Amino acid sequence: MTYINPVMTIGDQVAEVILLHQNLAEESLRIKVDDLKVMVQNAGSEERNRIENEIQALQQRMNNPPKLSTKEAKQVALRKATDLLRLVRMPYPEKVIGQYPHELSGGMRQRAIIAMALACNPSLLIADEATTSLDVTIQAQILALLNDLKRTLRTSIMIITHDLGIVAEMCDRVAVMYAGVVVEYSDTKKLFKNPFHPYTKGLLNTIPSLTREQDRLEAIEGMVPNLIYPPEGCRFHPRCRSAMDVCKRDRPAMITVEPDHQVACHLYKSPQTEVPADA
Repeated sequence: MTYINPVMTIGDQVAEVILLHQNLAEESLRIKVDDLKVMVQNAGSEERNRIENEIQALQQRMNNPPKLSTKEAKQVALRKATDLLRLVRMPYPEKVIGQYPHELSGGMRQRAIIAMALACNPSLLIADEATTSLDVTIQAQILALLNDLKRTLRTSIMIITHDLGIVAEMCDRVAVMYAGVVVEYSDTKKLFKNPFHPYTKGLLNTIPSLTREQDRLEAIEGMVPNLIYPPEGCRFHPRCRSAMDVCKRDRPAMITVEPDHQVACHLYKSPQTEVPADA
C-alpha cells in the first residue's frame, strides 16, 4: 500500500501502467464498438442499421487503428482504469480515479494496487504480502477478491507471505523458503499434515493450537543469518536441533520423499531411506 505515489491521483497511477504497456489505439476502437453495441439495443430499425454499419466499419479498422493523440490516449487509459477498479470491486470507481491515496482506506489502496497489477492482463499475478497492515476483516475481503479474480481472469497467483493461515486457505502448492533457499516443496495439504524439513516443523509448531495442551509456544532458536555471508552447507544448520557435520559442509539437494513432496535436508538421503522418527 505504501508503493502508491502520494502526489498522483489513483486514476493517473493506474492509467500510467496502461499507457506504458497496452495498445490504446486498438483499445479505443474496441471501446467505441462496445458503446455502439449498447446503443443498438434501444435503437429503431433505421437507426439500428446505421449503428451496425458503423460497428462493421470500426471492426474493419481494428488491424490498422489510427494513432491517438496524447489527450485521446489518456482518456482511453482512464476509461480502462475505471473498468479495472470496478473489476476489483472498488466502491464508486468513477469517483476514486480522481482521488489521492490519502483519501482512501487501506483496503481501497490495496485494491488500487491490484488493479495496477491487472492492467497488463498477466498470466501470473504475484501477491507479495498482500494482506500486510490490514485488519482481519479487510484481509478476508482481499483474499476473497484474489480468489474471484483467479477464476474470472483464469490467471495463476503466487502468494508470498509469512502467514501460514493464508497459505492453508489459499494455496494449492507451497514452497517453504529459509534464507533465500527453498527447503521444502509440496502439495499444501501434505505439507501441513506431514512436514519433513526441521524448519517447516518449527514454523508449524509456533502456531497456537486449539486441540493440544501447551504451556508456552515453541520458538525456533537462534537468529536469521546474514545473507551477505550466509552459512556454509545447509543455511538452517546453525538453528537446527538435528544438525549433523555434513550439514555444515554440504548444501543438501532437493529430493522427493513422497509423491508431490520434495525436501532439501541431509536427514533424507534418498526416497528409499527410512525417515527418522524424531527428525
